[in-house]
Amino acid sequence: MSRKVLVTGGAGFVGSNLALDLESKGFSVSVIDGLIEGSGANLFNLDGFKGEFLKADIRKPEKYQSLLKDQDVVVHLAGHVSHIDSMIDPENDFNHNALGTLRLLYSFKDNCPGSLFIYGGTRGQYGKVLNPPATKDTALHPTDIYGVNKTAGEQYSLVLSRTNNINACSVRFTNAYGPRHQMKHSKWGILNWFLRLAMDGKDLTVYGKGEQLREYAWIGDITNAFTKLCSIDPLKVNGEILNLGAAERISFAEMSEKIVNIVGLSKVVSVEWPEDRKSIEVGDFISDDSHSRKLLDWKPSLAIDEGLRNTFDFYNKYQSRYW
Repeated sequence: MSRKVLVTGGAGFVGSNLALDLESKGFSVSVIDGLIEGSGANLFNLDGFKGEFLKADIRKPEKYQSLLKDQDVVVHLAGHVSHIDSMIDPENDFNHNALGTLRLLYSFKDNCPGSLFIYGGTRGQYGKVLNPPATKDTALHPTDIYGVNKTAGEQYSLVLSRTNNINACSVRFTNAYGPRHQMKHSKWGILNWFLRLAMDGKDLTVYGKGEQLREYAWIGDITNAFTKLCSIDPLKVNGEILNLGAAERISFAEMSEKIVNIVGLSKVVSVEWPEDRKSIEVGDFISDDSHSRKLLDWKPSLAIDEGLRNTFDFYNKYQSRYW
């Protein structure tokens, strides 16, 4: 019998790609999503998905706890992911990323004994890393409320695992890009947003020289790691923190130039750093994902040039569904 997996935030970017990937590999997949406006949820993301879909807010367990019963794995990807919005409305960010996670966890504890809870973390938890690369043991110094609340959600998960209430692990991933990402605003997912600007014939703005190094992770590499986790013995990964990096590390400016070269309708323009962005900029970010590679027998493999071409081809075909 195939493993049963529930994905929260399953109509969003990472969640929908994961749900489709899991289903293609023989898992029995269910999805919940609150379909909150501006969250990136898009039902077209689940085109072709055959599993059960439930519209539900993770802050309201009474709406989804019956679906939790008998799940072998719950992958928690629901939440708000805007660094800027978290500073403007910190209570809203707390309600979704911390409180919502806590309520989901206790409902999971009551309904899924012996199962695995996989928490979707973020590189934003690290903040500015003084001595890169960032390992799973690097001290966390978030630069925004989003990073603080994501860390709280992770710690709720790990505390419950340490006290033998549940089996849980956390996956911290970085700058994911690819098909099914929201394209309506720039609050998160800068690579995909730059792709939209280029496809609209608008110039791409780089702050300063754009020299900060980044890892842009192809969504297929990320979902591959998650599917491997969904296949594993929960006790083998209980309490683990897993970094997921990318196949390459390039500067922000290089990423922008690659997009311009693929689309061919705009150019890169350099401007001075605005103060609101400078205050939360983390500089270079390089992750050490060697522990994940060994534990999961996994590695990111798709080069960014091919990933960008695949992403462009997807939105060129389905532009009307995302613009």
